[in-house]
This record gives sequence, C-alpha cells and structure tokens, in this order.
Amino acid sequence: MKSFSIRKKTYNLIVFFVWFAPILATNSYSRFYNYGLDINIIKVFIVVSIMIGVLLIFTRQIIEFNSNILSAILIIYILALASDPSKYVMVMFLILYALLIHLLSVNSYQIILKQYIWTCKLIILISFVDLVGFYILGSHLIAWRDPVISAIGIPRLQTIFDEPSHQVFYLLPAVIYQTKLFIHNRIRLRILLAYFFPIVATVTATAVIALTSIAIFFIIKTKKQWLNKVAIALVVLIFSFFFFETYFHKIYNIYYPELLTVDGGASSSSAMYSMLIDLIVVGNTPNLIDYIFGFGFFNAEMELLKYLDDRSLMDYYDTTGYLDQGINTIGFKGNGVVRLLFGYGVFILSIISFLIYRSRKYFLNIGVSSYIGYSLFFMWLKLPQTIELPIAIFFLFGLYEVKRNMNIKLNMGSSL
Repeated sequence: MKSFSIRKKTYNLIVFFVWFAPILATNSYSRFYNYGLDINIIKVFIVVSIMIGVLLIFTRQIIEFNSNILSAILIIYILALASDPSKYVMVMFLILYALLIHLLSVNSYQIILKQYIWTCKLIILISFVDLVGFYILGSHLIAWRDPVISAIGIPRLQTIFDEPSHQVFYLLPAVIYQTKLFIHNRIRLRILLAYFFPIVATVTATAVIALTSIAIFFIIKTKKQWLNKVAIALVVLIFSFFFFETYFHKIYNIYYPELLTVDGGASSSSAMYSMLIDLIVVGNTPNLIDYIFGFGFFNAEMELLKYLDDRSLMDYYDTTGYLDQGINTIGFKGNGVVRLLFGYGVFILSIISFLIYRSRKYFLNIGVSSYIGYSLFFMWLKLPQTIELPIAIFFLFGLYEVKRNMNIKLNMGSSL
C-alpha cells in the first residue's frame, strides 16, 4: 500500500508538470526578455513537458479517449496548418499538447481539476503577498514587472502571468464555481471575495466586463433568493465604486474611441473592443462568403486589416502602426473570436462546436465544465491567440469534462 501511495503521488506530480508547464512558460516569456535569458529555455521546457506527457500516457494499460474531441482537434489544427504550412513546428506542438491534455484529463479528470483549483489558490496567495510587499517595499516580491499604479493608488497585480487579462481568464471558471457555491451556502462569501481579489486587482476592462456579466447571470438565475441577489449586487457595486475611474473609463473608451489617443490612451486595452465594433459594424464589413468559409486561420490576420476603416479610430491606427504591415508584422491582433470566425468560417466552426458538445458527459458531478464555455467566450473575444494559447487549449480539451466513448488497450507497462 505504501508503494502504491508513492507511485500515485509521483503520477500526480508528473500530470501537474505536463499540463501546467506550457501554460506557465508561455505566459511568462517576458520575464526571459527582461532578465536577458535565452528564450530557447522556454522552448526546451515545453518540449520536455510534452515528451514526459507522451511517456506518461503509454505507461497505462488502457488509454481512454473521446472520438469527438480527437476529431475536433484534428480539424482545428490540420486546417490551421493548411492555411500556412510554414507554421508546422508551432502546429505540431499545439496538436500534441491538445491531445495530451485530452488524454490526461479523460483518464485523470479529478486530479487535474484539484490541481487547477490549487493553482488558483496559489495565485490568490501570491496576489496578497505582492500587495503587502508593494506597501512595505514599494515593489512586488514575486511579479517581475515594476508596479503600475491604478487610478485609485493600488498596484496592478498579475502574479505569474505577463498579461493581466491572462490572469483574469485563467481564474474565471474557479470564480464562477465559487459563486455557485456561495449561492447555496452564504458562509462562503469570504472565500468568494478571496477569489475575486486577483481578478479585480488586475484593474482591466476585461475583468469588469467579465465580473459584471457573472453578477448579472447569477442575479437572474437565483430565483426567490433575494438575499443572495442583494449580496452579489453589493459586491459588484463596491468593486465598481472603488475602480470606477480605471475600469469604466476604459469601457467608456470602447464607445468613444476618439479618447484612445488622449493622455497616452493609445495603449488602452479597450481599443481591442473598439476594433471589434469597427470590423463587424462600422467599416466595410466582410461579405457572407467570408463569414461562412473564412480565410484560413493564419491568413485571417492580414485579410481583416483592409476592413478596419472607422475614421474615428484612424489616429489610433496611425499611432500604433496597426495598418502598416512594415511596422506591425503580426497583423490583425485584436480579437480572438473574430480571428476564429474569419479563420475557419461558420461552417467549420459549427462542425467543431457540434463535436465538442457531443463529447460532454451527460451527468456532470461538478459545475466547472459548464463554465469553461463562458470563460472561453471572453478569452476569444479579447485574445487573438485562440487555438494557440495553452490556457485556451487546457480549458477546452482538459478542464472541459467529456465522456469516454473509446479506448485502446496496450500490452506494455502497468497502470498507475
């Protein structure tokens, strides 16, 4: 029994390394540039995690998986590669990570879920440590960036992530889950506020939009539970009051883009949402064929540039070189959901969505899986990486709980 316990702990540790290492590495790359370290260290770190993951999978006697998810992964990445074969190295990593995450989660879902919740608690702790460290030392103890002071005089906290919005997206499923627990057990309000803290402390427009949407959803859903409705509304109102100048100024900029170039506003993250409005509503909108069949994932970023022509945003585009391919070689980098839509088209996205929906467990034991779609929607609305971002891959093919419908029996190794 003791031997089994040691092996089980070792297995859990390896599982954690395999799914979390790529997320940590790709969301912390700026630290390497900042400290003058070789970026190839990250690449080696990720490759090693993938290799270990492959070995871990083949130590099992039976490998369980879902054919719908495997089909979705192949469609996503084969079509992405077809749009730009030069990206084969990136696509190879992405498809391997997606497959590994799916196989590990299907065979060890509860382990990965507990590890995900643990990392969220760790981020909460790091946020508190960095906040206290700022007021004592004038600097963060863990986050590498110099503190950026918000409008109300507190530092923006992004802990292990380079971008504050990445921290918001990573924590969202756990926050929604904790909100659901609070609705059924009000003594958990203290825990819920702790989960809210590292999201609110990013001081981003993305955070306030996501949290407000969560609040509205649960206020509507909690029928006849007026005390819970009032408590959720009060929490949102308190946050709104303290962060009014920072949060709502960014949201205001979405609808009044002429402010984007005022007082250094050209770097405002809210500009991404203004570009979404420009692309879909204001400018020379794409035709129906483009919506249905798309341009190809890696082609979409350049094809979409020609549709950005809102005159009120031209100063912003000129300031950042957004429309100048000689300056901005990345191309269309504003909105993930737009890049997905025009990268694959409605037809292919419908097939992928159907396959993923079919893969769900019919009777979920927990509520986290149903919140992944909500979190992914906000992630794709904001971030262009979509299928390239390990956080999104982890949520969609790892933390998104699926039922097993197929398995492969191996004659080697022993089950852990």
